Amino acid sequence: MNNLREILPPDELQKLDEYGARVDAALPKGDYRRSRYCLHWAIKVAESPQHSHLSGVAVRLKETHKAWQDIWLGTEFGTEEKTGKGQVAHNVGEDQRIGPGEEIELLWVQEATDVAKAAAEKNGWDTVDWEGLLEEVLRIG
Repeated sequence: MNNLREILPPDELQKLDEYGARVDAALPKGDYRRSRYCLHWAIKVAESPQHSHLSGVAVRLKETHKAWQDIWLGTEFGTEEKTGKGQVAHNVGEDQRIGPGEEIELLWVQEATDVAKAAAEKNGWDTVDWEGLLEEVLRIG
């Protein structure tokens, strides 16, 4: 929700607000599967013909590389024990700890919103099914 809130234009933001209660009710136990779905969604969008400016072998290789990079970064970050250490510690609240799994999840979700934004900048938000992504993520339990 936060990532989408940062990239959606005002008319799309109104639609996003309708999902608030459902997002609040989502249980954390499905977060890994949700984030993994986001990564696969990003790759699918990047490879789709209507977003050909994002497709091709280079994008597929970049996404594969990025996934492995995320694993390494997540592992490195997860070895830090105190909030305030690590590369992305500024995103972590004082009462929160993030280990390797959670960091990878955050990065995969970021990939999905980055791809959505790039696709929309070229072809418009009506060509990016961000609501379908959010619906599916909320179905995952």
